[in-house]
Amino acid sequence: MNEKAVALVIGAGGSVPFGFPTGEQLKWTLIDLLWRDGTAQEPAKKLSPLYLRLIHEGFESKEIRPLVDRLKTSGWSSVDEFLAQHKDLQAVGKAAIAGVLLPCEKRDQLFDPKDEKGNRIANWYQLLFKTIYSPFEDIINKKVNIFTYNYDSSLEIYLKETIKSSYTNPQQVIEDALKHIPIVHLHGEFASHEYASGHTSVSLRKCSEQIKIVTDNLDDSPQFQQATNALWKAEEIYFIGFGYDEKNLVRLPIKSKYPPHSAGARGPLGRPSLNLFGSTYQVGPGVIRRVKEYFRHEGFDIHLGDTSKDAYQFLRTTLQFGS
Repeated sequence: MNEKAVALVIGAGGSVPFGFPTGEQLKWTLIDLLWRDGTAQEPAKKLSPLYLRLIHEGFESKEIRPLVDRLKTSGWSSVDEFLAQHKDLQAVGKAAIAGVLLPCEKRDQLFDPKDEKGNRIANWYQLLFKTIYSPFEDIINKKVNIFTYNYDSSLEIYLKETIKSSYTNPQQVIEDALKHIPIVHLHGEFASHEYASGHTSVSLRKCSEQIKIVTDNLDDSPQFQQATNALWKAEEIYFIGFGYDEKNLVRLPIKSKYPPHSAGARGPLGRPSLNLFGSTYQVGPGVIRRVKEYFRHEGFDIHLGDTSKDAYQFLRTTLQFGS
């Protein structure tokens, strides 16, 4: 990898190979796990384990039922978009998200991912390790920042354990090296817990307290402040598994012509030259057209991958990650 300043922006699609759902799949999985059929004349089905778990943690049926009923009949494709419009359901909605995603943490799928038919698939986390975290002594010199919209910690766990298994350096040395390439969760992350531990003893309410949604005041958060500085300095930005929602694009300071916190003063140096790359696996032509037009309006071209290529195949076509 060359010495250019690089930033990775990871969306829900980036975690899909490791057992996690897309935004829309999360919506329907949540509904399926909480849905209750029945009327006053015909009793409802037995409550699901997730429903009972939410009840056990202090949520009431008068919160859970509206969450499911309204979400199912809403036109929103993600739980995040839905909760942005229903503030009264945000606490139970975030806990339900944790209840769906935590069981998706599977070590075998993280380190040896397979498709639905059991066939081994290429691991783009491994490609990231080979490109950025190898050799170990060069990690502290890399100008790389990683920003994710995902709540799960699969990438951190993968890198930490892979580096620990790949090198003989002491644990503290490895942890210090990893700090040089921060992984920042822009919409928050699950509270500290043991990855793939079963989560039966994890409080969904507490675990989800750090989750943010698109309408939260995120611009002044430490995470977005860090993104502001790093993305402005970046010479190459890679969007991986990203949905290109315009609200998320607008929040990223890619279009800024001035240094962060400069109050519009350009300063001694202009913005670095910038190359943009984005995966588009199974993305429709309308979205591709809109994304190209968005960046063109901001003064940039973006190199989009083929819609038939997943995250691994897309990265292999780029100069930084290709071989």
